[in-house]
Amino acid sequence: MGLLIKEDYFRLIREDVLDVVIDEDENFLTLTEDAVTVEMVSYLNGRFDTAQLFTTTNNYTIAVAATVGDFFHLSAAAYTAATVYNVGDLVSYTDGNVYKCIQITTGTEDPTNAAFFELWGVEGGFYTALVAGAGLKPADPVSFSAGDTRNPLILRYLVDLTVYELHSRINPRNIPDLRVTRRDDALNWLQQVANPRNDMSPDFPLKTFEDKQDNVLIWGSNDKLTHSY
Repeated sequence: MGLLIKEDYFRLIREDVLDVVIDEDENFLTLTEDAVTVEMVSYLNGRFDTAQLFTTTNNYTIAVAATVGDFFHLSAAAYTAATVYNVGDLVSYTDGNVYKCIQITTGTEDPTNAAFFELWGVEGGFYTALVAGAGLKPADPVSFSAGDTRNPLILRYLVDLTVYELHSRINPRNIPDLRVTRRDDALNWLQQVANPRNDMSPDFPLKTFEDKQDNVLIWGSNDKLTHSY
């Protein structure tokens, strides 16, 4: 997983068009995004904490244990009537929430029935783990902090560059002008931000340089040697 989720691309490209561009292979989308991320990091890591800027967005699942600081995206399959759900199953409902089944259903109970389902979080919501463990409920403020903490500028340019690369795979000589313009804008921005002499300083976490006790510099020179032949 990288920083983006697939829905992030829909701000720039329709889902059906994106699926055509990637041949409905989301692994290709992931590989392309990973390559673009490396490119962006190469511009930014001299000044900024890129580990924070490009944090991993994990798909939330009950079985996966979280560690403090892990960032999750919560999404579940839509509830369908006449379906039997087992304990632990997650479903999204028409009210925009995700529910966890707490008692096996008979196919007639919907997620608002508190005897069979428990509110688990917001469909499509983002959560940061505050404690470690598995099976934690995103809606629990003790366990998770809700909200998308990703930087919108990083999201924008990462999407722009990735979509450009995807189009270049199809026909590098016939890339839509809009994609080229947005790619150029993204690269120009990266070049400007990378240079600390430019008057451009986005509100990004700065890179810290810790003193290392083992790295001691000794100034001076060795004793002069006198050679006689």
